[in-house]
Amino acid sequence: MGQDLGKLYGVAMSQENIKSEQGEYYQDLLFINYIEGLMDAGWNGDITLPRYGFYASFALRSVWEVPKLFMLAANPQMDLGTKQISAFENLKRIVCLQMDLGKEADSLMREANL
Repeated sequence: MGQDLGKLYGVAMSQENIKSEQGEYYQDLLFINYIEGLMDAGWNGDITLPRYGFYASFALRSVWEVPKLFMLAANPQMDLGTKQISAFENLKRIVCLQMDLGKEADSLMREANL
């Protein structure tokens, strides 16, 4: 549970359908609506499991984002006034969110013995 939401959120962030500056806002909004949808469908469980699935799934997307970030950072021809800097900053914010949610997923796993 929640893995599908993590994938959706991650793709939306990667494709800039959700701007990285608004990532935390949409993270909360999407999760609240996801839980409401589950409840509307008759589910009445503890939200820890879908929260863990969401956070872990999104955090694991760093496998795709971190190499892109490193490639931009290692570019010796990066011009400080170009789109490359904007792309670098965007990827940096996404990776920071991924790492934060990875830590949260780890805490949830330990607390809930998942």
